[in-house]
Amino acid sequence: MPTYLIENTTHQHLKMLFELRKKIYSDSFHVTQENTYLELGFNLIANRQDTKTFMETNDSFCTGLCIIYPSQNSQEIFFGFFENSGTENAITQFFESLIKSCKKEGYIKLKGPVNGSTFLPYRFISESINNEPGFTGELNQRLDYHKAVMSCNPTQIIEYKSGLRTYFDNLIKISKPYLDKYVLKELDITTYTNIPIQTARNMYDASEKIFQNNWGYEPINFDVFCKRFFSHYNQNECKLHQGNTVLNITIENNFVGFAYFQTNYDNALIVKTLALDPAFQKHGLGNACVAWIHLWAKENQINKCIYSFIQLDNRVKNMPHDDAVIFRYYAVYEFNLTSAIS
Repeated sequence: MPTYLIENTTHQHLKMLFELRKKIYSDSFHVTQENTYLELGFNLIANRQDTKTFMETNDSFCTGLCIIYPSQNSQEIFFGFFENSGTENAITQFFESLIKSCKKEGYIKLKGPVNGSTFLPYRFISESINNEPGFTGELNQRLDYHKAVMSCNPTQIIEYKSGLRTYFDNLIKISKPYLDKYVLKELDITTYTNIPIQTARNMYDASEKIFQNNWGYEPINFDVFCKRFFSHYNQNECKLHQGNTVLNITIENNFVGFAYFQTNYDNALIVKTLALDPAFQKHGLGNACVAWIHLWAKENQINKCIYSFIQLDNRVKNMPHDDAVIFRYYAVYEFNLTSAIS
């Protein structure tokens, strides 16, 4: 089927993306919420002159769509907002054509999927296990996308996983001594649903510092950060979306990090982020926070904890893993376009 590289990306293309997603994921009640994330990411890049839309059509109907935009390194380009309603073979052909188009544009590296920012949901699902349903913040995706991209021989693959635990006592037993130790050092963990604006700024500054070396990271401004994490905000405070909680973590009244989690529709606690100042990362503070979170989960009668989007080679030391179940794997990809499909 014919493909086109369209120079000017408009909100009409976002509408086409939503129509494709409605067709592909018609049985999912998460799609509307997921589209909210996609729209926020789209608005970050849509007005840039270098953002382009790659599209496939069949009898004037859009059957495949992907948006590409350069990274801060002008020789690299991201792909994202990817959907295709065809067979695995058709998706492979679509992606091969995308690679050729990016190469023709003069870029030396193609990276993705990233939907405007790594602060927003990204990655392709590479494997799904045990029929575990999707959770809030996880995009619905066809497994065919991963298969198609892999058949195009990416230069690099970065893998992630999500897991769950329904029994917390073993984890608490091992991690609570770290919490007791830090309580003596005046550790204070405060839960917020309405957050003072200074705490929100502390979270923003910490994110810049802690995540700047993560794959695909590019900075966003404070306004976008607030739109991502809060339902609304003003000069005094930020209000979290329903079911979301932020932990403000201080030692001797000094901000040292934050955690962000949310409760899912089935009374699961989804641990999204635990961001600690690098100076404390190898001294047991993370373990202390793990103990606090799981004690909180028990007190609030949480059925299970979901640990979302953990990089595959990130293994927390001294923590039990035999009572945790991995139910999803994900991947992002890089292509060296100087040696890619011509």
